[in-house]
Order: sequence, then C-alpha cells, then structure tokens
Amino acid sequence: MNRTRKTLIAAASVIALGAGANACAGTVDAETAPSKKPSAAAKKKPKTSDKAKDVKLGKFTVKDQGYGLEQGEAKVTITNHSKKTSDYSITVEFLNKAGERIGEDFAGASSVQPGQVTREKVGALLTTDDLPKVDTVRIAKIARWASL
Repeated sequence: MNRTRKTLIAAASVIALGAGANACAGTVDAETAPSKKPSAAAKKKPKTSDKAKDVKLGKFTVKDQGYGLEQGEAKVTITNHSKKTSDYSITVEFLNKAGERIGEDFAGASSVQPGQVTREKVGALLTTDDLPKVDTVRIAKIARWASL
C-alpha cells in the first residue's frame, strides 16, 4: 500500500507539473488575448513636448558687418509655457543642401518666468566660408529645467 501511495503521489505531481508548464507555455484565454485593433493610446499621435512648444526659430539671414565681414543670424524666441520659472539650453544646427551639418550654435536663457518671452540670436559660430552654404536651420535639441 505504501508503494502504491507513493506511485499515485508521483503521478499526480507529474500531471500537476505538466498542467503548470502548459499554462506557462503561452496559452491565452479570450479575455487576455491581444486585440488586433490598436489601442486608444496607439491611435493618438505623439505629443509635441511642452519644451518644443516653448521654442521658435526665426529665418536665417546673413548681415554685412562692413570691411568684407558677414555674420549669419537666426532669432530664437523662447516663451515659457510651464508653470515654473525655467532655464533653457537650445542647440541649433546649420545644414547644407545635402542635409549635412556644417555648423551649430547654442542659445540659452536663465530664470524665464511663466508666460515670459525672451529672444536670443544664433549663427555667430559659423565661419564666413560656411555662410553661403547654409540651406536649412533647425533646432537639434532643447533642454528645459526648473530654475533654482
């Protein structure tokens, strides 16, 4: 009797382990089966980040400084739409017609109050040789953080 009991316990254990392994092997019931329809979150377009809404880039112009010197310039307008006083760091790229980066410049602003607008200029880091090559100016990176 003792031997039969051990055999039955062993058989029951094997059956239980098999059932558990089957459950873990990817069986799915109708309630947890993935839907073929995209979720509401997947349907939504990605949101533009708040900090991206804060920064606008103006048209790139080349100004004659006299004595054969020219300077490229684009205006960066920063509007703090957040509820906190914020600091900004903006990287601007200058691209040629092939889309290759030929230069970059940086703009920054400190302690911009909520609703406040500030304007900066970029383009001074371009060489005179690169100025005629500029085809596109774009914002490469925006960092915004709460002022201390």
